[in-house]
Amino acid sequence: MVFELTALIRPLVMLAIPLTLWVLPIKAGYKPLVILAFLIWFSGGIMMSLRGVDFLTASGLPQSQLMLPLIAATIIGYLKGKFVLSKASSKNLVRLAEFTEPQKLIAVYPLRSWILIAVMIGLSLLITSFLASQPLWRGSINVGLGMALVASSLVYLKAVTQKPQPLAIAEEPSAIEEF
Repeated sequence: MVFELTALIRPLVMLAIPLTLWVLPIKAGYKPLVILAFLIWFSGGIMMSLRGVDFLTASGLPQSQLMLPLIAATIIGYLKGKFVLSKASSKNLVRLAEFTEPQKLIAVYPLRSWILIAVMIGLSLLITSFLASQPLWRGSINVGLGMALVASSLVYLKAVTQKPQPLAIAEEPSAIEEF
């Protein structure tokens, strides 16, 4: 009963995050929004991965038999994050950089991404309902999705931690004078 209750409460808490960001009267510029995007994506990925490990260990299989699904889910998730979700993160960075004034915190992701997050939470509830008797599959899915989020969150971290590139200086003085 406790497991079922937490399985229902967790998605509601996750849905409360965008509502809180929408209601808060705080506005932020590019760098704080990128940090927030990183923290949401990274923490969500870690939570999903840990939940996946919980499901895997609840499968009752010996630890040696859990290594293959765990490693496979981690690799597939990492690759999905690096080559698929990181593109969405990069596009979001460009979108955030285009803002000329501070934005409400909800602007950390576009509406399309918030809808996608809600759909994913809903799918998670459905998968939990239908695969509750198969924790090996549920755990593998969670670990894979969690690792994809962690991998794609690194795009945001890199954007925050990299040093700004110096402006190129024109070699010919005449090129500068034309402007």
